[in-house]
Amino acid sequence: MLPLIDLENNTVIDLKTLVLDGTSVLPTHDPIGNEIKLTEDEIASLKDLGGFFDDLATNMDANQNGKPDILEN
Repeated sequence: MLPLIDLENNTVIDLKTLVLDGTSVLPTHDPIGNEIKLTEDEIASLKDLGGFFDDLATNMDANQNGKPDILEN
């Protein structure tokens, strides 16, 4: 979860093309550190949040065959 618009200056952050690499979605333009300035605490919070969503995605596909279990009876 990233803020894609700077609410104070109405600056739009363009990630360009998003590429799926395994379980990661990577932008061809990485705004972290440039347009989006994050503190060490904010980075740690985002990593914790990412771990939660990783666990959630794994639980949706317990047999890890790439299909949500609910769609496979």
